[in-house]
Amino acid sequence: DTPFDPRTSIRCSFWCSTASLLQTQLHDGMPELTSCRNHGSGAPLTESMQEAKVKGIWMVAAGLVLVILFALLRWQAQGQKSGYLYDMPDAAAEAGYCLAVVERVREITHGQGERKLEAFIDEQMQVWRGRVKGAASVGRAALARDAAAPGVNEGAHLHLAIQDCGLRALRFYGARFPSMQE
Repeated sequence: DTPFDPRTSIRCSFWCSTASLLQTQLHDGMPELTSCRNHGSGAPLTESMQEAKVKGIWMVAAGLVLVILFALLRWQAQGQKSGYLYDMPDAAAEAGYCLAVVERVREITHGQGERKLEAFIDEQMQVWRGRVKGAASVGRAALARDAAAPGVNEGAHLHLAIQDCGLRALRFYGARFPSMQE
């Protein structure tokens, strides 16, 4: 399921309106076509020539619309996020970030937290260590940057991040957390 994006709706509405306006102008506002080669000057074009001219205009308009749509889609795709948690560039960096999160929570709790939480941290560490593929330093640096950003409460950020990472492991990678089954 793709979430509703009002920008996409506005763009679609704009292009639908533009196409409708173009169609109206071509059918209603187009002047009578004339040619000096058809039975003297000022004589109207034959029906087949009019159809060919209109068809050519439509083809140019359709081509122009396709070029504009392609350019817009390409422009929009350049600004999109990566699709990984916390805008990490790839799956290994995402794993590094999540590993850094659970390691930092472990540092804070010193392994003395609630039994269920500590078991959950251990399980997440196993999941993320198996996926990190040498990108642990990238994840640690990104977590340090995010936690040190102005206005960010590190504890609150870690609280949300450990949940995000757990849900990502569960839903996207198929991990199971027995500590949460109780």
